[in-house]
Amino acid sequence: MDKTETTMVMNTTPPTDNDNITNRWSLFRKDRSSSSNNNNKSKKMIMAKQRVRVEPKTFFANERTFIQWVSAALFLVTIAILLLEMGAASMTVSIVMVAFSAVIIMYSMAVYYRRLQLLSSGEAYGYIDHVGPIVLALSVLVGVFILFFHLQSTTSSSTTTSGAEIQQSNTAVLVESSKQCYRHSLDINPMDFQASDLFLDDARGFMLIPTGSEITAIRKHNNNNQKSNEEAEAEAAAEKSVMVLANVPGSDFEAITYTPNGRIFAIREMKNSNSDSQLLEFDWNKIEGEDDDDNELQSSSSSSSSSPPQLELKQTWTIQSKGAEGIAWVHDKKTDREYLYIASDDSNNAANDSKSDRGEIQVYNIPYRSSNEKKLNPERSLNRKLINFGLEDSKIGSLQFFEGLLYVLHDNARVVRAWDISTGIKKFEFELPLVDGGYNKQWEGIALERHNKSDQSRSLLRQGQQQQQRRAVEQQQDNNYPSDSSLVLHLALDTPAQIWSIAVSQDESSGQIALPPCASS
Repeated sequence: MDKTETTMVMNTTPPTDNDNITNRWSLFRKDRSSSSNNNNKSKKMIMAKQRVRVEPKTFFANERTFIQWVSAALFLVTIAILLLEMGAASMTVSIVMVAFSAVIIMYSMAVYYRRLQLLSSGEAYGYIDHVGPIVLALSVLVGVFILFFHLQSTTSSSTTTSGAEIQQSNTAVLVESSKQCYRHSLDINPMDFQASDLFLDDARGFMLIPTGSEITAIRKHNNNNQKSNEEAEAEAAAEKSVMVLANVPGSDFEAITYTPNGRIFAIREMKNSNSDSQLLEFDWNKIEGEDDDDNELQSSSSSSSSSPPQLELKQTWTIQSKGAEGIAWVHDKKTDREYLYIASDDSNNAANDSKSDRGEIQVYNIPYRSSNEKKLNPERSLNRKLINFGLEDSKIGSLQFFEGLLYVLHDNARVVRAWDISTGIKKFEFELPLVDGGYNKQWEGIALERHNKSDQSRSLLRQGQQQQQRRAVEQQQDNNYPSDSSLVLHLALDTPAQIWSIAVSQDESSGQIALPPCASS
């Protein structure tokens, strides 16, 4: 070896306490333990010849770092899912955050394997990551900020009835008008009364209202300006009175309907929403001195001093419709058969997690009175995808078959749709009015009524025998909304209990119903 050069090999023996601190062993510094002489300038530094020692815990630390990166990416995915639950407005942001989480996971995997290779080869450099932590920190901060912003906006809108509706409710809430929007005065305690449906009994001048375990009735409003003040006050007092027609303890009545031959059907929902509902048939108890003549029925019902008639439970069937909400008698002109259409809430079905597909209508044959069967099976179900199309929440609150059209009230969507059951075509739809207090999704009863200018209001129960009633109804359907008539929309609000009668207009060609200014939103 040349005297002018000295080959320096790393001393793998740790320095002793006697060594000077400036002469300690170092990987990248010259060995200053030799005596100083004139040849120091010619000395060269040589890198270590053997690999850096790596302990097993270093590999575990690399794995823990990778797991922490994946945890941070999963946190961003959680934020994205929460934003998706808040509505379609957050869809784009959620997709971007999920995609970014995938990028972070791929990047952390690449860093993990690069560091694993460096540790396996004994490299002493290349472990520092300057970009990843900055990007990860910014992603988490942005995600938290977006989530906080959406939570704040959602909370503020929900506490004020929901943004757009509160603005409308200040200017276009359903208000009482003497000629177009009439609110029936009810002598009730709203804590004990829930109007679950509404059905008109023209023969007796009643509005039948199921509530809890009772079927009640109020007298229809008679807007006759020729009455004296005393007669008007007596009639107003009678209209406020709520009569209990039937009481079945333990029941939860949801809807009621009549057939043209006078059979009365009601449905009750069981306490367990996953259990089958029940169909009940009632009949009127005969009042002494009462016969079947309509005039005598009207005169007996108009007397406020006479006790109201009572409904007697005749028969009970179990039906497969879970969470039944509405019922309507329907006559199919194609088959000349009569059915009971029963609407139910299918939100509790494990296979149906979407609110947009929860409304279901099943078709039942009308059971025989003398039948011994205890359980009824539906003949078929209507196409729920067609009926619920375009609705975010398709829950059905009530049904009515009127002038050949099936009216379906979607209470949570605040809309009524009219369907032609013969063709499956939606004829038209209209929005339900807003109500004061933010109870806009509580409409659960609908009843349309036609008034002729020359005759009394038309009623299925006043047409005589069953065949005559059916022919008369079909004849009226063919008249295509006669111009010499007026249409009244009766609505029942479940909570707080309210009954409204609204004079609506109808287009003669399309049949489209339009609400008056006192009810339009």
